[in-house]
Amino acid sequence: VFLRERLGVQLLCDHYVALDKGKPNGGISVACDLFGVVDDAVTEAKHVCDANLGVVPDVVVSYGMEGMDSLPLQLCTLVGDSLRIGGYDHIELTLIRPWLHHALVEVLKNACSSSVQKADDEGDGVTPSDVHVRLVDGTTSVSIAVLDQGVGLSEDGMKRAFRFAESSSLKRWDRIEEQTSYAMVRQPLGSLGVGLPLSRMMMGMFGGDVLISNRDEGDGLVSGCTAVIKIPKDDQVVEQTQYSLPR
Repeated sequence: VFLRERLGVQLLCDHYVALDKGKPNGGISVACDLFGVVDDAVTEAKHVCDANLGVVPDVVVSYGMEGMDSLPLQLCTLVGDSLRIGGYDHIELTLIRPWLHHALVEVLKNACSSSVQKADDEGDGVTPSDVHVRLVDGTTSVSIAVLDQGVGLSEDGMKRAFRFAESSSLKRWDRIEEQTSYAMVRQPLGSLGVGLPLSRMMMGMFGGDVLISNRDEGDGLVSGCTAVIKIPKDDQVVEQTQYSLPR
């Protein structure tokens, strides 16, 4: 509850400052270019992965039903919305851009890390498998699906994925070890146990969600994990005060 309330206060402060600086919509991004948000998040996630692991899998971004006759059944189940079939090259939504950026970066970092881990497990010289990002336009929401081809999550890891202070990383982040200079600390790839829980809280406060599921081999991809970020199209939605994270 404390963290959710703090997010609300921070949003109000950011909104006030932005209005004071002459931004007509304050801290809310109206008619925000969703493709631009995705591109920025992919760039940051790849940078963090490279800084921590020294290698980055390719991230392939696709829009609409590009190159596909239909979506995989498991992805349709996660999206849970009537889909607009056909290609599209532009999506605009009203949203809180920093919150969506945060959620996307966290999901992409996990996907890239899992892909690299699987390549390491398979032996020297193995190139990490691509991470695929697909934007899916529905009638009531837009979903951003991130499909990795990594190690997946254990049953216990799936249960703990959205719990604060829980992490599947084998090594916890240490600030002293990550100090790269007197004034710079390398951004962590994971292990703090706040990335996914905070992302789901941010998206859930205004009717969205973050979902994860293991995925079997098929549809041109090997097995791995699928994460879906759902963003409502309704720009009149109010704060979901009853939203809570699973315990």
